[in-house]
Amino acid sequence: MKRFIRFKGLVAFVIIIVVFGIFWFFFVDGIVKRLIQKYGTQAVGARVEVGAADLSLFPVGLKLEHLEVTDPDSPMKNAVEINRISLSLEPSSLFRRKIIVKEMLVGWHPAPNPQEDVRGHKGKEETRKSPGAGKRG
Repeated sequence: MKRFIRFKGLVAFVIIIVVFGIFWFFFVDGIVKRLIQKYGTQAVGARVEVGAADLSLFPVGLKLEHLEVTDPDSPMKNAVEINRISLSLEPSSLFRRKIIVKEMLVGWHPAPNPQEDVRGHKGKEETRKSPGAGKRG
């Protein structure tokens, strides 16, 4: 009587799954982050930065934290700042080459006002002297 599962095949399968798991755990999120930054910058024509990216298999989804898109006309200001984006995808549609978003959550705050740059420095119009400046005592 033949064995139903070959031992060598089982060991090879386990090794492949472990290598895939290690690759996913250590490298996939960084690759996704760099791809979003690279292609986002090309698409917008200004710098796109992502603080963190988390691609998940169970459930299928993507989470981005601290997404910042620089204003192409004024590089010292951000046009868009999004604190967190969370996408939940329909997994069965991916096999049909479709992306169906089941749920999308966006936590954002408005971009800085025109007088304030990314680092919080005020423009010349907003510069004020301290109350004691210019007094001699």
